[in-house]
Amino acid sequence: MWGLVYGFFEKWFPEKFFSYWIVAILFGAIFPTLVLWFVVFPLKGQPVAAGWDQMRMALHLMLHGAWGLGTALLLRYQR
Repeated sequence: MWGLVYGFFEKWFPEKFFSYWIVAILFGAIFPTLVLWFVVFPLKGQPVAAGWDQMRMALHLMLHGAWGLGTALLLRYQR
């Protein structure tokens, strides 16, 4: 699902090389993580925002940021 959302918004990412990668990482780090914390976790009966555990929160941000970077690499060099 996030690949579709990413693909939709990717056309509005900046064209500059460095800015594109930063926006891709930030997109991946912010939006999927917020949905995980405030939608998925409560639906599963887990504490909101990983129980505000800073290590788990940082891990989620880094993992999703890496997903954003990987998705950008696949989309950018697929063309």
